[in-house]
Amino acid sequence: MSKLANLGSPSLPIAIVRDAPDGVEIRTQEPYSSIGGKLIREGLSSAKIPLGVCRLMYLVDEQLPEPEIITIPRKGEPVWTPLGLQFVQRLRTDLASSGAKLIFTIGNAATFALTGRWGVGKWRGSILP
Repeated sequence: MSKLANLGSPSLPIAIVRDAPDGVEIRTQEPYSSIGGKLIREGLSSAKIPLGVCRLMYLVDEQLPEPEIITIPRKGEPVWTPLGLQFVQRLRTDLASSGAKLIFTIGNAATFALTGRWGVGKWRGSILP
């Protein structure tokens, strides 16, 4: 399985973290090159945020079936698998040692990894400490 590296220096002030790359990004080996990535780039441009100040990251750097990294019960909180915990710990360590002052999460898993809160719809647009 192909892996995809983060794009941008760890010293950049803004980090944008998605759950995982999609098939287009894996095939092209270009982070954030899919439709979703293009929408993110357009949003940054509209907000007059230069892409050059953003580090584009993934929680999981390859395409894996969701059950391999997280179990989502019908009721209660999701539970990370041992592999999922490795990805979460790597992301947290990476961000803690980075220059990021502002972190955007895109997707349930990325948001849960950094905030412990599940359900993007509940937190969309929120500023969380």
